Amino acid sequence: MKIFVLLFTLAITIPTTLFPQDTLVFYYDKDWNEIPNKEVAVYYRKAFEGSNKAWIANDYFMNNQLQMSGTYKSKKLKTEHGSFVYYHENGKMKSEGKRINGDFVGDWTYYYEDGEIKSKGTLVASLAEGIWEYWYETGEKKAKGEYIHGEKVGVWNYWYPNGQIRLVETYIKGELSSVTAYYKNGKTSYEGGFSKGNKHGKWIFWNVDGRVFFKGSYRNGHQVGEWTRYFPEGEMKLLYTDGVPKGKVLGGVILSQ
Repeated sequence: MKIFVLLFTLAITIPTTLFPQDTLVFYYDKDWNEIPNKEVAVYYRKAFEGSNKAWIANDYFMNNQLQMSGTYKSKKLKTEHGSFVYYHENGKMKSEGKRINGDFVGDWTYYYEDGEIKSKGTLVASLAEGIWEYWYETGEKKAKGEYIHGEKVGVWNYWYPNGQIRLVETYIKGELSSVTAYYKNGKTSYEGGFSKGNKHGKWIFWNVDGRVFFKGSYRNGHQVGEWTRYFPEGEMKLLYTDGVPKGKVLGGVILSQ
C-alpha cells in the first residue's frame, strides 16, 4: 500500500514540476516584435517562474529547435538577469555568458554553426573590455587585440589561416592610427597611416617579391602631391590633387605639368 501511495504521489507531482501550470507562451516576427498570429511567427517563447521569483524563458525557432535559454528578473520578461545561452538553428551553441540588469557582462564565448569557437573575451556593460581573441571556422587563430570600453586600443594582429601574419594595426583612443599588411609569403604588402578613419600621411606599396612599386602621401583619404611609380627599368612621377591625377596622358604615362 505504501508503494502504491508513493507511485501515485510521483505520478501527480512530476508533470507539475516539468510543465509548470503558469507557463506563458508568446509569438514573435523576424525582428522579435510580439505578434498574436502563430501562423506567421518566426520564433516563439515559453516562460515560467523559477526560483527566487526569477522567470526562466526558453525561445524557439518555429521548428521547435531551442534558440535561447535565459533568466529574467520578473514575469514582465523585460530585464535579463542570469546565465544565457543562444543557439544556431541547427542546434549548435551560438554564444554563452551572463547578463546582469540587461547588460552583457563577464566572459562570453561565440561559436560558428559547426561548433568551433569564433571569438571569446570579456564584456562590461555590454562593451568589449580587455583582450579578445578570434578564430577561423577551421580552428586557426584569426585575430587578437585589446578593447577599452568597446574601442580597439594598442596593437591588433591578424593572421592568415596558415599562421602567417596578415595585418598589424595600431589604434590610439579607438581610432586606427597605422597599418602594415603582409603577403602570404611574409613579405610586406603595404604600410601607412590613418586619421579619423581615412588614409593620411606617407604610404608605401610593395610587390609580392619585396620590391617597392608605389609610394606617396594621402590627405584625408585622397592622394596628394607627388607619387612615384617604380618599374624594373626606372620610375615615373605622378602628381595628385585631392585624389585626382594632374597632367597629360601620353602613351600610358602621365607627364607632370
